[in-house]
Amino acid sequence: MEVKDGVIPEGREGEKTIDLTQLDADKVLTAFGKYGKYQMLAYFITTITWIMSAAEMMVMAFITAEPSFSCEPSDQSQTLFPLSHNNDSCKVYDIYNVSYACGINGTKFVFNSSIGETLVSEFNLVCADEEMAQSGTSIFMIGSMLATPFLTQMSDKYGRRWAFLLPIWLTAVANIFCALSPNYMVFLIIRFLAGVGTAGMSIGWVLCCESVSLKFRSMIPLLGTITWVTGYLLVGVFAHYITNWRWLYFVLSVPGILTIVFYWLLPESLHWMITQKDTEGIKNYIDKSTKFNNRIIVLEECMTLTKEGDDGEAVSRSILDIIRSKELIFHLVLFSYIAIVNDSYYWTLSLFSVDLSEDRFTGYTLSGLVEVPSGLIAIPLLQWFSRKSLSFASLFSQGVFMLCLVFVENSPWLALILPLLGKAANSIAWSSVVLILPEMIPTTIRNVFYGIVVFLSNIGSIAAPYIGNLKKVDVRLPPLILGSMSVVAAFCVFFFPETKGIALPEDLADLNVGPFLNFIARRKDKTENDKIKEKKISQTVDNETIAAVPSISIATDMICAFPTETAEDFEDSMNLVRKYRFPSLFINQFYPRPGTPAARMKRIDTVEAKRRTKAMSELFRSYQPYGDDRIGQTYDVLIAERASDGNHLVGHNKAYEQILIPDEPGLMGSMVKVRIVSFVLFVPCDIVAFCGLTVDIAESSTLKNKQDTVPSLCPLV
Repeated sequence: MEVKDGVIPEGREGEKTIDLTQLDADKVLTAFGKYGKYQMLAYFITTITWIMSAAEMMVMAFITAEPSFSCEPSDQSQTLFPLSHNNDSCKVYDIYNVSYACGINGTKFVFNSSIGETLVSEFNLVCADEEMAQSGTSIFMIGSMLATPFLTQMSDKYGRRWAFLLPIWLTAVANIFCALSPNYMVFLIIRFLAGVGTAGMSIGWVLCCESVSLKFRSMIPLLGTITWVTGYLLVGVFAHYITNWRWLYFVLSVPGILTIVFYWLLPESLHWMITQKDTEGIKNYIDKSTKFNNRIIVLEECMTLTKEGDDGEAVSRSILDIIRSKELIFHLVLFSYIAIVNDSYYWTLSLFSVDLSEDRFTGYTLSGLVEVPSGLIAIPLLQWFSRKSLSFASLFSQGVFMLCLVFVENSPWLALILPLLGKAANSIAWSSVVLILPEMIPTTIRNVFYGIVVFLSNIGSIAAPYIGNLKKVDVRLPPLILGSMSVVAAFCVFFFPETKGIALPEDLADLNVGPFLNFIARRKDKTENDKIKEKKISQTVDNETIAAVPSISIATDMICAFPTETAEDFEDSMNLVRKYRFPSLFINQFYPRPGTPAARMKRIDTVEAKRRTKAMSELFRSYQPYGDDRIGQTYDVLIAERASDGNHLVGHNKAYEQILIPDEPGLMGSMVKVRIVSFVLFVPCDIVAFCGLTVDIAESSTLKNKQDTVPSLCPLV
């Protein structure tokens, strides 16, 4: 297949051409099938990496475990004595009862080795340095947080594929070096770099959504849940057998090197290539997908309508386009808040799941396993229910479960079950809410927008360890905070539009801002329209103008049953036609143009739409816009087209009124002087209506002294 200037020749030379930049990405993906192999390959690659992401995050729950310890003199002959009998392992006292911090004067920490060697025991992260143990988790999230906006901007400019692969490879290498850290400061620096690489996961999610067909999109969370829980549980399994934190970290990190093969397997986003007018990339994608799927698609059936103003140039957007849009800022705040809530909720429950039972492996394992049934249940729920209803129910449920935990006292079973139920609801919330964003936000800004949301969501991830530690102040504080924030997040969902089954929007003109902002816009437009309606009419077609120019001819268009048109609006239109009796009236019933904001609006009932169109057409047929005083008047007319009846030519006078003239040789393209003899009304296809004037030829530059009258009624059909 040869590409020339973005066009693929089809059939015989010069017979047909297809502009690849005008393909509809969703139609192409659908044509390759719901389970197209090439599309499933991209789905598998972008979700299998969640194993690595879950493992490198959850390993901190075990390697930062704090074993019991005491402070002992290095030399028992010293005059310093441990203060273990006073329940303080951080100090020692001399014979004069003067306290010293452990680690000076020949003292050292001695750790219980029953849970193995951890970061805490190797680097003495206890007592004054106790909070440093949580820094390994926070610094990882900070790295991801800072890198996400940069990577998402790069992915919109240079492509999803590289913005996903390079960070993943950085993470794989950094994780291995974490296990070799000579001290805790080096560990934190390398851990930060690993977090930077993890920012590529957000790019992978967008790439995944853009790589599968519309019908498959609701099933995306299935493999994602399985791979994430697999990584989550693998940490617990390996931690049970590997008690040294270095070997545990190393074993969990080494498989990341295998991601190098993704370079040869992962395709670029078709959505992105089309918006960037990357014709060569589009061609290669279609070629590879055709071979891989063993299916040939008809490209003519996958075209999109050319948008007004499309000059064929690639659409380039940036964060400035988001900042300039009040609607996008509004939804950015909502999505970011929900993401912060979900992140803080998930990581607080996950990182402290080792405290759910006396055996830390039991609580940790149950916390991971509960995500499997909830993730599987989410798939049919996404098929049966709308995105908004499922998101609200899951967010509200996770909030209620946490708030109930506030009132639970002296019940170990409820203290275990309620967090697990909350974790299950949270998993469903993740499956539904994360689909609304890519399905709502246009392709040209999707990654930048998503990057900002992920950037801010890391506030919740960073805060999670510290929210969990609030239980040392009051055991009810963590569930109270998480529960109340979740309930508020649930009600934020109502501001989003429903996105289930909707094609991915390509640019800002395709954005559906949701019911609340649409309502505000309609109220504002209606108020402004009410104020200026009569003013506009008086400025354009008022009686004074008509009186001043008696021969003026006014034409207009009428779209019947536009989605926002009320019965009162339609009656106003009818009254306008009655008042001005337009001689030329274009009457159209509203039909949605794919890809436009109006196409996503709720349409007026079809029967009512037809009734309004018919009523407008009958009104036009009911009046005669011309008076008898027009009979006998003469006009200079330019003849420029042929009437559809084959017997007449159509000319226009200075007022652009349509005048029917007998078809005579040599008249086309000439100026003639005509005399009006009658009126005629014609309505082609019941869509476009005209009143016309019929004439005889009084004088012509090409036809001299010829009189040719026409019937008083010449229907043009």
